[in-house]
Amino acid sequence: MECSLPYIDYVEQKIDEYQLPKELAFLPVIESEYSPLAVSRSGATGLWQFMRNSIAGYDMTISDWKDDRKDFMKSTDGALRKLKDNYDALDDWLLAIVAYNAGMGAVQRAIKSAGSDPKDFWHLWESGKLSRESTVYVPKFLAV
Repeated sequence: MECSLPYIDYVEQKIDEYQLPKELAFLPVIESEYSPLAVSRSGATGLWQFMRNSIAGYDMTISDWKDDRKDFMKSTDGALRKLKDNYDALDDWLLAIVAYNAGMGAVQRAIKSAGSDPKDFWHLWESGKLSRESTVYVPKFLAV
């Protein structure tokens, strides 16, 4: 958690501002080990590991000269807004977190396929309709 020191105060401030669960401050630990310059093999970039195609609507741009996914302030704002949007759509924080990782479409398809009612992460997890990566993502987050 030492690597989070330069950024954690800002992340916690934004979480408070958006009135989100404080535990979301631990998400960058599993996303990037709190490194705003992290780039995954799949191209996810920054503290919050945004994919190039997932920044639309979150006030970030990518050009030859800059990549806002590496800007910890812009990416934090975008990530928290995305998580809030996920929660508003799914009404379950663990589903919102897994949708952050897998994408909203993948989670909605899994819910539909599983017939999840009530829709919650653990019911979906037990159904086996999530990808392997998604089934371990939330437990990893909870372990942090």
